[in-house]
Amino acid sequence: SSSFEGRSLLEHISGRGFRAPVVVVSPHVDIQCYLEAMNLGAADYMEQPLGWSDVEKVKVRFLEPGIGNA
Repeated sequence: SSSFEGRSLLEHISGRGFRAPVVVVSPHVDIQCYLEAMNLGAADYMEQPLGWSDVEKVKVRFLEPGIGNA
């Protein structure tokens, strides 16, 4: 069973009830890791390399109040 590098951090965050959105960034998409991250409460799972447009999407979706999914 594969596991992503930030799993323990995401478990810690979700176990303490933090509400900040967590975006997992991986060097490659692995469906098992994706599902694991999403089940642990990740807001999104993105593949590297990230371009400026990817960063802008995250900003709009999760950081700007009243825009996107907020």
